[in-house]
Amino acid sequence: MLFSRRMDNLAPYLFAQLEQKISDKRKSGIDVISLGIGDPDLPTPAYIVEEMQRQVADARNHPYPSNWGLPEFAEAAASFYQRRFGVDIDPAKEFFPVLGAKEGLAHICWAILDEGDLALVPDPGYPVYSGCSISGGSRGPLPAPAGEGFHPRSGRYQPRRCRPSQGALHRLVPTIPRPVS
Repeated sequence: MLFSRRMDNLAPYLFAQLEQKISDKRKSGIDVISLGIGDPDLPTPAYIVEEMQRQVADARNHPYPSNWGLPEFAEAAASFYQRRFGVDIDPAKEFFPVLGAKEGLAHICWAILDEGDLALVPDPGYPVYSGCSISGGSRGPLPAPAGEGFHPRSGRYQPRRCRPSQGALHRLVPTIPRPVS
C-alpha cells in the first residue's frame, strides 16, 4: 500500500516497538513484566463489568451520542481539572470528548497547525507529538525535566534548535505535560 509523503515524517510508534521487544523476550522464555502502555494487570472488578453489561443491554444507549458528549461528563471533567491541576475550564466551551489522548493530541495538531508552523511540545512527551509533522507543522522541543516534575517552562525554548520556515507561526500545543498518561 502506498501512503502519502506526509507519513514519511511520522516516527515509528514507540509502544509498537516495545510490544515487539516484549514478544521476542517472551518467545525466548523470559518472563517480562510490562510497564509500557499502562494496560491493567488485574481483571476489571466484577461490579464494573456487570454495570457495563447492564448499560450495553439498555436500548436507550444504542443510538450514537451527541458529538459533544453528555453535559454531565463535561462537568465532571471540568471538576477533575480543577481538583487535580487547579485549572478552571468552561465545560460548555473548553471541553471536547475524544477517544483517548493520542486521538485528541493528533487532532489538535491537525486543527491548529498550518504548513510551516512550529508546535512547542513537552520533551519528554507523548510519542503522538510527532504528529505535528504530518499536519504540515514541525515539532519544537520544550524541555520538561524530571527533577522539576516534568513541567515545561517556555523560557527554556531554544529557537536555534528549531528553525521554522520564514514567517511561520509558533504555537504551543495545549497539553498536560506528563511523559505518561
